[in-house]
Amino acid sequence: MLELGVGDEWRVYADAQPYTTLDKSLIWETSNPNVVNVQDADDKSARLQAVSSGTATITVKLANGAVRQSADVIVVSLSTNLSGWNVHPASEWVPTLDGIRGLFYSDSLLDIKLISYH
Repeated sequence: MLELGVGDEWRVYADAQPYTTLDKSLIWETSNPNVVNVQDADDKSARLQAVSSGTATITVKLANGAVRQSADVIVVSLSTNLSGWNVHPASEWVPTLDGIRGLFYSDSLLDIKLISYH
């Protein structure tokens, strides 16, 4: 599961395995484009944009539909009584259902592997 704040963007990656799979074309989908948009999608990654609070399921599948994998994304908005608080840049702090948490560039929050056997 991935948690984002409203307005945040996050790039997710997928890989079709084994490497001998002939058609590695990927299709990216969102269950709720009012919550999370999928943009700049290709055969390796897609950029998720958090639009509004809620939950969406992001699905990536092989073009032939034989293999698919999904992950849930929760989008929350942050409100605080701290003066001068700014939730952006999003890469520093992420609002969650339980408050806020730090986010580090080395975190791997969403790593999707597609496995296809012939």
